Amino acid sequence: MAEEVPTEWSPLGFRARCPPLSFTTLCTYRAQVVKELSRHSERWGAVELLIPRQGHYLFDEVRGRLPCLTKLCLNLKSESELVIESFAEAPRLEQLYLISGLYSVTFVLPWHQLTTLTCENFTNVECMEILQLCEALVDCSLIGKPTRISMGLNLSTPIARQHLTSLRAEGMVTQRILQNLELPSLRDLQWEVDYFGHSLEILLSFLARSHCRLRNICLWLIKGKDLIQRFTPFFTSLVVLEIKTFEEFLNDEFLRWFTHDLEALPNLRKIAMDLDLQDWRAQNWTVELMREMIQSRCPGFTASRSVCLDTFRLVYRPDKDEDDTGLLHLAAEFKPLLDPKMIEFTISPNSKNWNLDLDSDSDFSSDLYWSD
Repeated sequence: MAEEVPTEWSPLGFRARCPPLSFTTLCTYRAQVVKELSRHSERWGAVELLIPRQGHYLFDEVRGRLPCLTKLCLNLKSESELVIESFAEAPRLEQLYLISGLYSVTFVLPWHQLTTLTCENFTNVECMEILQLCEALVDCSLIGKPTRISMGLNLSTPIARQHLTSLRAEGMVTQRILQNLELPSLRDLQWEVDYFGHSLEILLSFLARSHCRLRNICLWLIKGKDLIQRFTPFFTSLVVLEIKTFEEFLNDEFLRWFTHDLEALPNLRKIAMDLDLQDWRAQNWTVELMREMIQSRCPGFTASRSVCLDTFRLVYRPDKDEDDTGLLHLAAEFKPLLDPKMIEFTISPNSKNWNLDLDSDSDFSSDLYWSD
């Protein structure tokens, strides 16, 4: 909204007659703007507020006057510990996005009714305290800030959230949080693994404790040559597997296992891997074994459709002036298989031989399809 033009605000009631009212504020507040916004708080529907330094009191007048508020985003620029109570009474609030400042902030909110929550720049202790209050949560994203201290946290009993189906956890909060959670209904997990080598054991314990039937998993910064083999008992329902910026995951051992054990990951339909390689020739696998794995999961080569992949996706970003002949030759082998099911190689167009009219930062996708 145009905070710089206060004359636009006076006829607000006439220009926006029908609730709910949705708006975003990104600038320093003028008193007239705050007053006009607060006067119409009964009609707030989806609101994004940047709370400036020493500005936590600005919207105190709206407390108890938010009957239509369903979505709230608070971005705090605090320089001291604060208590924010302005949004404590919002009977329809279900979706909340919190971005914390440098210091701890105490929020008084209707936590028990939230179904969607994102917390950014919080410690693991703060995240767990919030999760203890959110009994109805369905979708949750927890994004820690590396510069904040990740304090120890050991609960006698894990926090069980029966309705939570989607969890995204990244940053310094991830390890301690999974140690103290139990999510039997979890279907979608996005998780950033830490650098200290204990994360995979924590993830295994979490999955065993939760007894959840994951359908989608995305893992960042992953290490371990036998990762998927170890996780197989927990991935029987898995449909989508994504690995980003991994080390050692894609190797001959995995390719042999996935080629010959066709009952492994029986519901898997998509593998997407972002190759953390600067040189295609530095890969940890044999191209011949990759070819065999692709053929073993391709409808054109295997008799059983139940083990076929719909998508096998590789993302590779070579250095400038590198001619990606190895990957291009592999992709070219599957050109005769064009049809509805996809093999996709996404290659950054840095090579001097591409001759593509694309920006250097963009990706070029070469989509190759399975055939029946």
